[in-house]
Amino acid sequence: MILLGFLLLENGSHITSQTATFVCESFHAPEGSFDSAKILVTGQSHIGRVASLFFPLNATVYVDGIVYDFYSIGELGQLLPSSQWLTFPLPTETSGVSPWTPKIESYRTFDYPQSPQTKSGLAYVDKIYVISDPTLHDRIENIKRMFVRHNIPPDSIEWRLGRWNRATCTSKKYQEEVYRTLNLEDGPLGDEAAHRYCAVTMKHVEIWQEIAANSSTLSLILEDDAVFVSFFKETFDWFVYTAIRTGTLKTDPSNCASGRVHVSKNEWFEQDPAFVIGSCVGLRDSSFSSNVPNAHPLLSTHKEKFSRCAHAYLLNSCSARALLKQLHVQKYKFLVINGLQTYLGLLSPTLQPFWLDPAIVYQGNTVLDLDEIPSFRRSMP
Repeated sequence: MILLGFLLLENGSHITSQTATFVCESFHAPEGSFDSAKILVTGQSHIGRVASLFFPLNATVYVDGIVYDFYSIGELGQLLPSSQWLTFPLPTETSGVSPWTPKIESYRTFDYPQSPQTKSGLAYVDKIYVISDPTLHDRIENIKRMFVRHNIPPDSIEWRLGRWNRATCTSKKYQEEVYRTLNLEDGPLGDEAAHRYCAVTMKHVEIWQEIAANSSTLSLILEDDAVFVSFFKETFDWFVYTAIRTGTLKTDPSNCASGRVHVSKNEWFEQDPAFVIGSCVGLRDSSFSSNVPNAHPLLSTHKEKFSRCAHAYLLNSCSARALLKQLHVQKYKFLVINGLQTYLGLLSPTLQPFWLDPAIVYQGNTVLDLDEIPSFRRSMP
């Protein structure tokens, strides 16, 4: 097992000799370990508690297929997730638990039956899509390793590797298809950013089309630099059952919002839900106790800011249709996927984005990557 000097570092600060001695003695690290970023340690049960004493609020570190943040670092070396997640109970865990409830005026609870068996093992998830490029071998292999690490079968992934890349997305041969799919205004595609991110945006929208065409209860969309927190599978299931219990997610994929509804920014029940479970820019809901390491998780509505980060989110067939319907209301200038999601979410009369805090997925190019995935510092081709 490997623990890292990152536990004690932020913004280039240095480990003091006093702290180094304490950590080495506590974890039986060999003398002189601090001449590199990695510190060999044993797997004592107290390692996470000690590590959390030094872990900065906005730090994220990826090692051995797991990303640790301020809220999960205490799980380092532990056999079970942190107890604060018990406020998001499974159907079998309600005894003696006070489940979290949203702070809304007309709150009510809903039945949340056990999920049918899924290929991925994630509750109610019909499909897992991963967006990548065939040239990014290291990211593709990292996703596979990470899925195995979290007991999710890699063969449950629906890969979206081709055919879109910078060359095809900006070529005259495919211009008509790109402009039709994204409903773009006539004229040049845009600046350098548009050329770089056209392919990624096309892959996202084509996934929306597939989800909309199928009866999907829930589909998980990931980009290839998504990295999971510890106990991802467990926390994911707790989140899904809480979404059902609180009325944000319907298990009937045909139960879409009425066309007569125009959801408000706080609408909780009569909407087509999208769920953002990732973060890459440090955004959290204002009601989340972000400075508390064992803060209780929560869901929050974000009608005005769908895309905290587009590398990890969920749609069902209703919300995918809502996005596509709004996309074709009028022509747009090209927007990268984050901006497009937020713009469509704001304008759609039925779509309601929800954020999960704390996030359970981060973006590989924003973390301290001790697994050393080479292309985490590069953009998509």
